[in-house]
Amino acid sequence: MYIGPAMTGSPVSDTSPMVIEAQDLTCVFSSGGMFSRQKAVALNNVSLSARKGESISIVGESGSGKTTLAMVLLGLQPVTAGSVHIAGKALSSYSRKELARVVQPVFQDPYSTLNPRQTIRSILTLPLIVHGESRNNGEKRMLQAMDAVGMAARHLDAFPSQLSGGQRQRIAIARALMVRPEILICDEPTSALDVSVQAQILNLLTDIRREFGLTYILITHNFSVAEYMADRVCVMLKGEIIEEAAAQDFFRSASHPYSRSLLNAIPTLEGVDR
Repeated sequence: MYIGPAMTGSPVSDTSPMVIEAQDLTCVFSSGGMFSRQKAVALNNVSLSARKGESISIVGESGSGKTTLAMVLLGLQPVTAGSVHIAGKALSSYSRKELARVVQPVFQDPYSTLNPRQTIRSILTLPLIVHGESRNNGEKRMLQAMDAVGMAARHLDAFPSQLSGGQRQRIAIARALMVRPEILICDEPTSALDVSVQAQILNLLTDIRREFGLTYILITHNFSVAEYMADRVCVMLKGEIIEEAAAQDFFRSASHPYSRSLLNAIPTLEGVDR
């Protein structure tokens, strides 16, 4: 998939405040039956930081720990050891509602994350109802979110099944924006979409990041997506971050043999540069 030239003019600088600081995260799962307790290490001493406005792409094969790390940062998966600070505050000190105002997810399959029995209007207003926002403020916020993702107000009374896959993902992004978060954690946000739509959603995410000063944690198998979206790339293998580098440096000369093997596995046309 060709997306276009890599993003330039990143909104992050060395003086931007840290909004994610994860230190030595270890996450161990128990598996097996009652009489055969086995331990599976999903994360092993993983450390990750992100500044306000930065986009970090986490790449690696299936089972490398990418989604587990995302679930930890969303407060949905406890850790066995280590600490996480979000916006300068320990993750453990947030209530679920407080954390939702700071961190929001965008998942892989928009159809499975939108209630098929609710209209788009109901889906978008529910987060504000949960957080006690007024109806008038909610209506204004909803129209702003729809405009930000390029959706017309006429779609508010539609059901998810009446929208295309790309439109549903736009609504999922709009829902994430309703509470004005600082961080979006995007887990394969385009892999369930047609190739022709993927670039539109990635361009949308890029525009929204610049407009709202958002920080992105982007999980992907697609190196074209990482190259286009990321300021930094983290490569995971067997629950560990084995390489972390600025995106331009990584794609020019990855240092770890595993990273180079992943890059070399990208299909290319003979005689055409990747």
